[in-house]
Amino acid sequence: MNTTHSFTSFLLPFLLAGCSTVLWKPGDDNGNRDTGSEAGPAPTDTGEEPPGEDPPGEPDTGGPDDPPSEAAEVCDTLFPEPVGTRFYVDPIGGSDDNDGSRANPWASLQLVVDEYVDCVDRDGIALHGSAPIQGGDTIVLLGDTGHETSLTIKGCFNDDYVSIVADTHHAPTLSNLRLKGGSYWHFEGLNFHSNSGGQMVKLETHGTRGEVHHVRIHDNRFTSGELASASEYTEMASDGVRLSQVDDVLVSCNQMRNVANAVVAAGDRIDVLYNKVNFFSKDALVNSGSFNRYIGNRVTNAVKGADGHHDDFFQSHKGAGLDDATEIEISYNIFMNLYPDDQVEGTIGPTQCIGAFEDGNKTKWRVFNNVCKGDHYHGITLKDTSDSIIINNTVVGGGDLPGVPFSEPDRTWINVSGSGNILRNNLSTNVLSDGDHNLIVTVDNLDDIFVDWAGGDLRLRPDGIAVDVGATDEAPLDDLEGTARDGMPDLGAYEVQTP
Repeated sequence: MNTTHSFTSFLLPFLLAGCSTVLWKPGDDNGNRDTGSEAGPAPTDTGEEPPGEDPPGEPDTGGPDDPPSEAAEVCDTLFPEPVGTRFYVDPIGGSDDNDGSRANPWASLQLVVDEYVDCVDRDGIALHGSAPIQGGDTIVLLGDTGHETSLTIKGCFNDDYVSIVADTHHAPTLSNLRLKGGSYWHFEGLNFHSNSGGQMVKLETHGTRGEVHHVRIHDNRFTSGELASASEYTEMASDGVRLSQVDDVLVSCNQMRNVANAVVAAGDRIDVLYNKVNFFSKDALVNSGSFNRYIGNRVTNAVKGADGHHDDFFQSHKGAGLDDATEIEISYNIFMNLYPDDQVEGTIGPTQCIGAFEDGNKTKWRVFNNVCKGDHYHGITLKDTSDSIIINNTVVGGGDLPGVPFSEPDRTWINVSGSGNILRNNLSTNVLSDGDHNLIVTVDNLDDIFVDWAGGDLRLRPDGIAVDVGATDEAPLDDLEGTARDGMPDLGAYEVQTP
């Protein structure tokens, strides 16, 4: 138990979880990762939004409330201010014969990336050696209408990040972005809207165009619009971000609502950080690679579509191959079904929380400081996993078909098969693997553990049985909210805060 300050509402730590604590910074070393963040300047917020007003086309990403300013400030400080040249695209008032200045902008974004960027191909051969846009420069989209809704970048490799950002954040709307071979691209402040059932952003290593590496997708919005039925979710919901055999990619601080998959990460050294997802109809986060990190995300409200797909908040999935993912971190996330009033009728269903079900030698996973409330027996299930640490998680749920929010706890488990694993300091409805200092949540001890189980407040009672009974060995130094743990840590994702 740590004695600091207390929150007046249980919702505040939930809202802060997405971006309130700086748990990662560009350039962190992990698995020989190279995010490229030290290579040169990168953009931050490029526009101002009128106080109290939403820009056109901005989707409501849901949750009880929007994150407070503290969360936004952390996301805004992930990257320094750009120092390169800024070029402008205005489809209404620009011309492709202009010089790209703010006073004389270009008109076509597609033409700009096709001809005006000084990049090389996969073999290092210059594509347009006299082009004005160099590595470290920024392409700024002016206005919110008239831009091409589909953008494709083919085999364009920069030596430093070339950024495409919005002058007014989240105003320009695209239906899809494709990167087929390329490196050092940064996309920020865009609004993606597609109900075609495909992918809004797809990065893919291409047979003739080359690999994709060093890309940042930061602070964009994604939605498939307002979907009115389970069938519409099945037929129309599009993926937010799909990464196909790409490396060294950052997906951070994006907001997604009414999507199929939120982020599919196939590749190595991929960071999925501080994203907010509300209403997803397939799996929210999908891992297919190694040295990947999923930190500080807030994922709520799975949607049961008409195709019978079983939803997961997080799943490691290799398809036909063996899942041999190594050094995966899943931490400081909240995965929870809230059963909101605006969820489409008939789409509430059980949701698996964190799963790696496929055969294969998975090693060195770290899963800590997560809250999982998914109403399925698979809370944290890791098959064929060795030398991994599952510690200080709160993993609870109800029956497979919950009739009301936070029904009685029922058989949601932590189950890890393999050798050399540590399961410690967890709160769960069931623990099927060997471990220590774990506490089983039952109907009889609910009121001795949580502040308000029925109301969804999964913080710990200051005088409860889960306080000051954990072990310090391998335990995280802080909790989900960033509160320091002391020499007698509490169980689960939260450390008690008292006046």
